[in-house]
Amino acid sequence: VGFALGLERLVALLEQQQAGVPGNEPHLYIVAVGEQALQHGLLLSEQLREVLPALRIVTHCGGGSFKSQFKKADRSGARFALVLGDDEVQTRQAGIKPMREKIDQERVAFEALPGRLAELFNN
Repeated sequence: VGFALGLERLVALLEQQQAGVPGNEPHLYIVAVGEQALQHGLLLSEQLREVLPALRIVTHCGGGSFKSQFKKADRSGARFALVLGDDEVQTRQAGIKPMREKIDQERVAFEALPGRLAELFNN
């Protein structure tokens, strides 16, 4: 019994055509501090994946402070961090913090997140 995949040939064709291979960096890294924030972060990530399937989203589930989670978000290469804490859960607004661009962080209502993220990533 034999099996061949031909992966080397596919890579050679991509190189020959100088086709760019998209990176695997996430578009959005969800930073959540607190039990309620983590639960809402997981729920929001699933909702966003349904509405925006092309978006690569990482949800931090390991706990830790905002500072340590932002370091991990930065190392991941994500363009934006979605910030959730107890205050954000109570007001039902998440912070969208740019990680690669010099623009201000903004607060967006949970219901408006899919539309706002679609705007940010279409630009």
